[in-house]
Amino acid sequence: MKFRDKLLKLTEGKTRSVIADAAKLKPGILNNFFNRDNSEPMASTALKLSRALEVPLDWLVDDEAGWPPPKPREPQDVPYSLLIGELARRCHIDVLEVLSAFDALDKQDFRKVLEFANKFKPGDTVPDEFAEGISAVIAAAERGLSPRRYDIDAVAVSLHDSLPGKDRERGTVTMGACRQKYAEALNRPGFRDLAEWMDRHYDVLAAAGLRPMGNIVGFFEMGAGFDPRPTIIPPPHTTARDGERTGKLPPAEKRKPRAKDRESKPG
Repeated sequence: MKFRDKLLKLTEGKTRSVIADAAKLKPGILNNFFNRDNSEPMASTALKLSRALEVPLDWLVDDEAGWPPPKPREPQDVPYSLLIGELARRCHIDVLEVLSAFDALDKQDFRKVLEFANKFKPGDTVPDEFAEGISAVIAAAERGLSPRRYDIDAVAVSLHDSLPGKDRERGTVTMGACRQKYAEALNRPGFRDLAEWMDRHYDVLAAAGLRPMGNIVGFFEMGAGFDPRPTIIPPPHTTARDGERTGKLPPAEKRKPRAKDRESKPG
């Protein structure tokens, strides 16, 4: 059952302006969902509507889920792996639609389509090439907001007043704000020198019960968004020189040969 059809049934006998007010949406935004058959809401908008209409969000946006809506469930803690996995799955579906739209758009010669457009008059026969070009542009434009539905920071800003941390200023409880904090710390005088000292004196800190970790600067750089690669941090290694934990393997020329290596050497 489509999103629009669910809205129509859920709002039977209700005033749309009251629903829009309860969902903290402009009436025009709500009316778009009623007037356009294939319109889909952003994640933040769907969440507001699900709360105002008192139905589960996943049911409201799932076209495969039929009528009636399921009974409200008790709040539960969803494991992070399931939550992020489902978010990634939905994001991939939307992104594939965007990429498909651009596959069609990339085949268009905009200058040629524009030539048709400048000559086109009401009542003229529409050439296939012209129709395909216009349709391709519209299809790509319609999907322009799809990736934004998965912009966690944009959703967090939109729902700020209903989320933990609402006592802080809107826009400051975001992943972007976290990245900024890490970047600022990296640029503070003395920070890198202190972090390198902590790396060199891993065992000293461990003996003092301070729960040390290796590669402090690397973790801060990832926090600042400097390294987009998957986070795979090896355990700290002990150098052959003085037993200090550095988080890095010592240079090859400083490593002690293993017994197996010594046995394999001729002579």
